[in-house]
Amino acid sequence: MNIHKNLAFLAFVMAVAALGIALWRAPGNAGAVFKKETAYERVMRTRTLRCGYFLWPVSTEIDLNTRQLKGMVPDFTEALGQKLGLKIEWVQEVPFDQEVEAFNSGKIDAICANDGPFVYTSAAIMDYAESIAYVPIYFYGRSGETRFKDPAAANAPDVTFSAIDGDISLAMAMDQFPRAHVLELPSSADPSFILTNVKDGKADFVLTDPLTVSRFNLNNKPNLARLSDKPMAVISLSFSLPKGNDDLRVMLDQGFQLLQYLGISDQILDRYDPEHKLFYRPEKRWREFVK
Repeated sequence: MNIHKNLAFLAFVMAVAALGIALWRAPGNAGAVFKKETAYERVMRTRTLRCGYFLWPVSTEIDLNTRQLKGMVPDFTEALGQKLGLKIEWVQEVPFDQEVEAFNSGKIDAICANDGPFVYTSAAIMDYAESIAYVPIYFYGRSGETRFKDPAAANAPDVTFSAIDGDISLAMAMDQFPRAHVLELPSSADPSFILTNVKDGKADFVLTDPLTVSRFNLNNKPNLARLSDKPMAVISLSFSLPKGNDDLRVMLDQGFQLLQYLGISDQILDRYDPEHKLFYRPEKRWREFVK
């Protein structure tokens, strides 16, 4: 009788031990079985990079005849895809202030655009790939403007800056000219309106880049004129992606470095800035070896 009781007790102990081992192993096994596919793994499995984009003059525009994207950023993106063996899928336009929401939707892998960060706090919640180029930001007003020899003097309540939500024009105006008024456009507005507001006298000044102004001045009078000798800031033009996607970011970094090494980067920039007046090119790491 005791033998049967001992055997039963031993069987019970072994069953409890087996259950404990199973429970101890379960989280690891479950993690292996239900591990979520990363953005990099999905890109490599499908050989497709799904891009969100901003519309901005010259950088990214829509061809009215073909309805295809054109401009400096699409040129860079398609060249990147060719060299990495990836198809580029242009999924959706992303308003400046809705980047995080676009990533959380799971529909895009990166925002293939001239991103900054143009909203300073975005640096805490997003990552940025290797720079395509660096763009200087200047102080612009109507041609003939003589009120302020020193832009710092524009930090006054009777001065109005034109800006667009989610752009550096707003971030810098609020940061560097806190006493001035800001005529703020929503992120969905046509970016050219921040310049039109200055031309039409609705605002006094705008903080923006030479490429944007050069395109605007081709078709608008009075022209906007640069009023600061030196840049107010220099901004990196980069693709953005969610925090924690290091494998994907490194892949994009290496792709952009490859475009630079092969001279493709300079070829693309020269299409839009042949005189080298609108952008600063990324530093070439091999420059010291080339005489």
